[in-house]
Amino acid sequence: MNEKQTDSMEPEDPGESDCRRQALKYLARREYSVFELSRKLRKKGHTPAHCDRVVEDLVRENLLSDRRFAETYLYAKIRKGLGPVRIRHALDEAGVDKDVIDDVMNNADVQWTEQLRTQLVKKYGDTAPGTYKEWVKRARYLNNRGFSSEQIQAVLEFTN
Repeated sequence: MNEKQTDSMEPEDPGESDCRRQALKYLARREYSVFELSRKLRKKGHTPAHCDRVVEDLVRENLLSDRRFAETYLYAKIRKGLGPVRIRHALDEAGVDKDVIDDVMNNADVQWTEQLRTQLVKKYGDTAPGTYKEWVKRARYLNNRGFSSEQIQAVLEFTN
């Protein structure tokens, strides 16, 4: 390589092929949303123009899909016992379109009430809270897991 070619290959501006290679490395590990992958590539020093072109190509080639990311993320978090509010918020933070989130959440084969009961029994056993303070503690736990107040109140009984 001559000196001119070396100067044009600055580390701050990696080529589009390097950007694509990096993107494919990321996608080989797990699914990403369009927004997440673009942000990750930019953090690695790739130019916004290269990132945009690579991401557009990957979407066109169906190697990158917000819907597929949302479905994968949803079922992974369901297995971890998280509720719909928390999952929806995380997908929104990942840059997934609200219509895609709604569609994926509505088509999910999950009984949120059963999920909530499972988390409740896993954490506190099969006993009802004896005091209001204990009820609040359990409700707060379930709320932090991502279940709505309506879901919690429908399942969590207070007996005095």
